[in-house]
Amino acid sequence: MGITVTKLNNPGNIEAGEKFAGETGETYAGRFAVFDSPQMGIRALALDLRSKMNEFDGDVSKIMDKYAPLSENPRTYEKYVKSKVGNKVTDENFNELVASIIQFENKPEIAAEYLRPEIFEEGIKLSKTNLPSSASLEDARKMVSETETPRSTSEGLRQLLGMTSPSRLKVDEPYETYERMRPYFETVEEEPEAESPGTVDIFNAIKGMFR
Repeated sequence: MGITVTKLNNPGNIEAGEKFAGETGETYAGRFAVFDSPQMGIRALALDLRSKMNEFDGDVSKIMDKYAPLSENPRTYEKYVKSKVGNKVTDENFNELVASIIQFENKPEIAAEYLRPEIFEEGIKLSKTNLPSSASLEDARKMVSETETPRSTSEGLRQLLGMTSPSRLKVDEPYETYERMRPYFETVEEEPEAESPGTVDIFNAIKGMFR
């Protein structure tokens, strides 16, 4: 790695052929993918790092051994990343891991562009959504918007019920899911008589997941 990224939208020098959404089909340096936008390049980097975080239970040394092997990269790479995130990465400091890779892989002025909040945060956000490999940035934005903007309370509850399961809620995501559901909870609890019986039934089913 260690190649300066300019106008290639690949802040982590992700190799081509991984079928990440946003790949244009073009390459540089004979092996790295060109993405249609910096956000999609960040998304690909975040997906790649998250898979390694899960594979190695957050062990930064093992993550870096696979992401940036010593046969291609200086030992200072791992040391730099550890100086930013420590020896273990979790969901709490995952964004710092992504940022540290971007900072090491790029010149400071280029890294600063990738790390602009409106670009970096959108890339991270998009990494939490499954997309077909053919999806562009605009496709991704549309898909996320449709997911996040239900047309009614009933639709919102149905979306969330379809996206979650009791086992996942209990183990992985109670707070995040509760926060997403808060407006629907409040709507149904404040005016249950204004909702259809089907909506109230869905509400009660999802509420039961939090026990």
